[in-house]
Amino acid sequence: MPENPAPPSIITRSGLTFEVWEGPFVRRRFAALSEENTTSLRTLLECLRQIQNPGLETVTAIGEDAQGIYTDTEMPLPETLADALREGPLTIPEFDHLARALLNALIPAHEATLVHGALRPDYIFIDRSTPGGWSVKVMGYGASFYQPEGEIDPAIYRCSAPEQWTQGTVGRRTDNYALGCVLFEALAGRPAFAARGLKEMRMKHVEHDVKHLSALAPHAPSWMTEWVMAMMSQDSENRPRHAAGAMESFNAWAEYAQQQQQQPPPMAPSGLVHSTTYAVVPQPQPIQVTARLVPTPEPERILTAVAIAEDDTPVARRISSTIAPVRASSAVRPVPSSKPMPSAPSAPADAKPGLLRSLPPTAIIAAIALLAIIGTLIMRSGGESDSGPATLSVVDGLILHLDADNASSITKKISGQVSNWADADGRKISAAQNNEDQMPLHAPRGLNGRYVVDFGEQGSGRWLEFRDASGQPKKLTTIRTAFWVLRGYGFLLSDAETTTFHRQSSDSAATDMIWDSGGASDSVKKGATWLNGKSVDGTKTGLPAGFSIVSLVTTAAADAGRLCRDRTNTKRTGGQHIAEILLYDRELTDKERQSVERYLKQKWLP
Repeated sequence: MPENPAPPSIITRSGLTFEVWEGPFVRRRFAALSEENTTSLRTLLECLRQIQNPGLETVTAIGEDAQGIYTDTEMPLPETLADALREGPLTIPEFDHLARALLNALIPAHEATLVHGALRPDYIFIDRSTPGGWSVKVMGYGASFYQPEGEIDPAIYRCSAPEQWTQGTVGRRTDNYALGCVLFEALAGRPAFAARGLKEMRMKHVEHDVKHLSALAPHAPSWMTEWVMAMMSQDSENRPRHAAGAMESFNAWAEYAQQQQQQPPPMAPSGLVHSTTYAVVPQPQPIQVTARLVPTPEPERILTAVAIAEDDTPVARRISSTIAPVRASSAVRPVPSSKPMPSAPSAPADAKPGLLRSLPPTAIIAAIALLAIIGTLIMRSGGESDSGPATLSVVDGLILHLDADNASSITKKISGQVSNWADADGRKISAAQNNEDQMPLHAPRGLNGRYVVDFGEQGSGRWLEFRDASGQPKKLTTIRTAFWVLRGYGFLLSDAETTTFHRQSSDSAATDMIWDSGGASDSVKKGATWLNGKSVDGTKTGLPAGFSIVSLVTTAAADAGRLCRDRTNTKRTGGQHIAEILLYDRELTDKERQSVERYLKQKWLP
């Protein structure tokens, strides 16, 4: 500080007080605390001083005078994230830049076991005029030591984790929860939690009373909203341990989404029951709304003028044009029409005869006969059609049902990695993995707008083991009929000891023969195999490059205890994308088999 300086000017931002002296020389002032808290505050600030990360509050020196503790720092950036969000939600490029900047700032802090404890948009200072992207700096370290005076605005606690309310504890997972709330607000343009008082705010956090981000940010890709919601998990154990883990999961999801967009449409598999339409990234059925769109210099290929209806039946393909992301006040919202709806037209005075009345009698008889033939064919096929929701009607003898699109049966980490894939119908058996490095990924929009379980590349080391209700390994030994919706490498089912479902040259090509003529058991290779409803010789027929429905009726009971791992062969791990598996302990009739195939086709390959 210069000698005999002039009195400083005072800047107060988000409750933080800065003295700006000549030079300029800036100090941040801290109000007086108890002796114990003063010691803790000095320890925190000393740790912050040693980190010296451009994304974190700068501390060049720490001192104390008659007014209390202070730090020598830099001039604060011109505005806060809270200021920017008053203009509206961020675009996807802005969000991506902000999320990465905040994670990169918190990573060294968490590595030094330094916890913020009070992170919210008011403490994220930004400069939007910086060439090449916003400058972002996390401020407010030490704010958690202070209680606000006077009437308390509950909004200052809108990013406080449940454990802060119930236990008064903070940790790195607490920071990740707060960061999730910050990023929720950045995409939605409004806080995740809003309340009129502290009691209501506490209840909303503790009971996790929050609307899913996808409903408030339709311009954001589904993986991004899922990642934010996972960061805000009510149970701290379901959040990443630290910022580095959060960054790893963010990068993994972004990379996966990019790969899905760049993949060419797979070749249509041979022997389809009916024609199939493929899409690289299927889109959910939209609800059309009107939106005002503000163009940006680098528009992205994203949906901005539709609101996704989660409960609607997905469609196989949807084409989206290149549209600029929604920004500022241009949030997507329905625009009501000012014009009254036209009333139904009244019937004309002289109604024209209907179609049947205008036809000659012979044509009417022919039409009736044709309808009768169609009805007979439907009855012979089991009385089912491909219209309406897909329903599984054959459940007798079903011993395991794994459905990747059944959210309630999937337990996953923040990164989307699956630790437990339970039976979709509540049977006391699941496919599980304890080692996080060996867990597959629960991938959104993997097939027909639905989730699939992605085991990674061949040799990825990702696999699952069948387990009983107590978590012990469970080997199925009575498999007689099996169905798969999948693509990729490796055994369709595997085990720690046997090679019952051995795939021909399973570690060389994803399109190898379904069964190995030598290694597979006789009960499998001599059984009856169907590929997309067409009877095939599994030892001479390879899987297509795209997703397929494989059906098998064995000649005797077959066994399996794993997915995507052949004994101890590390080369034969992973490699598959699995949508659904059904295993029965009895031989299904042709009629029953065809019914299950129709269900799977209608659901996954319509």
